[in-house]
Amino acid sequence: MTFKKIHQPCPNPACGSSDALSVNEDGSTKCFACGEYRRGDVDFYEPAYTQASTTTKKPIVSHSDAFVTALTDRRLTQKTVEKFGVLQNR
Repeated sequence: MTFKKIHQPCPNPACGSSDALSVNEDGSTKCFACGEYRRGDVDFYEPAYTQASTTTKKPIVSHSDAFVTALTDRRLTQKTVEKFGVLQNR
């Protein structure tokens, strides 16, 4: 089965992806961000979720709270971490 449309917005409010949904020839959809699959008999633009998400998002860490250090469990030296700009929060 081939995709009829690609890079569509996901109707799942919990996902919120702007371009991860693909529409198949039979009208079914698959979001590659959240993994949701909908059969073809479900209206493409009708949201399946009616309840707003109540989960809180992780707070943004300011750069003043972040620091650079080696990631020994991943065998990354401090030099490598610095080169790629990896920051950790306290």
